[in-house]
Amino acid sequence: MTSRRLIVVALAATLVLPATAAAEATATHEVAADGSGDYETISAAIEAAADGDTILISPGTYVENLHLDKPLTLTGDGAREDIVILQDETEPQYVAMEPDGTSVVTVYVDDANVTIERISIMDEHDLYTSILLDGGTSTVRDVYANDFIGVRGDANVTIEDSYVERLGTWGPDNYTHATGNEIRDHFFASEGSRGRFEGNTVIDRPVVIESGSEFEIVDNTMTPLPNEPGVVVVDHASRATITGNEVEGGFAGVILEFASESLVEGNVIRGAELGVLSFETPSTIAGNSITDAIEVGIVAAGNGMTVSGNDIRGGRLGIHAHAIDGRPPGGPVLDAPPRLIDNTIADVSHFGFVIEDSDASVERNTVCAGRDAFQFVGDSSPAIGMNDICEMGE
Repeated sequence: MTSRRLIVVALAATLVLPATAAAEATATHEVAADGSGDYETISAAIEAAADGDTILISPGTYVENLHLDKPLTLTGDGAREDIVILQDETEPQYVAMEPDGTSVVTVYVDDANVTIERISIMDEHDLYTSILLDGGTSTVRDVYANDFIGVRGDANVTIEDSYVERLGTWGPDNYTHATGNEIRDHFFASEGSRGRFEGNTVIDRPVVIESGSEFEIVDNTMTPLPNEPGVVVVDHASRATITGNEVEGGFAGVILEFASESLVEGNVIRGAELGVLSFETPSTIAGNSITDAIEVGIVAAGNGMTVSGNDIRGGRLGIHAHAIDGRPPGGPVLDAPPRLIDNTIADVSHFGFVIEDSDASVERNTVCAGRDAFQFVGDSSPAIGMNDICEMGE
């Protein structure tokens, strides 16, 4: 009896297992514009797909707008330049964008967990949105987007190894990890966004952290236009960790403007008009290499900052510390004068330090300047400690 009961239970189990396995199985839907796949359009495949399915897209051009509201993987079957989704302008997809207005969106991820890889998303108009990731946990990989990619809502997004014209995030509940991308225009984080911006190449325009956002800006390469900075952190609720980046040219390598606690460390800044500017920001500016700045290596405007261990070579002035007039409302009042310590300033044509209306503390620096190590301007009462003063070229 016992043996028979065990056999019956075992047989029942074998009958249940295939049904469970079938429930967990996912399907792959092949899309080919020439009719050789399961579907001729990506939209038809999305509509037919179940949660977790993969849509495999053959080379071709697909004139359509996509709405993804279920967990799917969209992957190109080939090189991304051969698989093109082109904005369908005959039936534009409008999506409301905060704080006001709407945008025409080619690929809209509507609170879904998706992977999008090896495709190109194109439109023929500036300021359209190539991909809008509105909620969900998603990955965008090896994608070419000739317009804007946006992240909003509570989205948790990885964007990697892609070409993006513009990339932006607005929170406050999202997190974006952007790594290994080429960004032609600029990246901005706003409305309390958080994330990590790492190993990207940014051309022409800056990385901007604003309106209460918090980001790590790490190991990127930036080549801004002559009138543009590399990185800007602005407003008293925003903060950033800016480390290991290379900035070539531009107006300034890094600007901190009335921001919250921020770190600028170990960056290489070459050929900018100004290396690092910190306006009334509780910041640490440490261990940076600033070469061939046209005007000033580091500007410490206001209070609350420590400038230490930087290597500044070339330009007119090494470090300029000065007071500022007025602060924007809502930010903290910073009383501690800037500390300028352990820096090396060499081959500057005019002055190593300019102290203007400031009570900065200046000590343990090595200064080789064309005119003088120090110039004092206005009502300054700096605390000058022991510094190593040498002749130009030593």
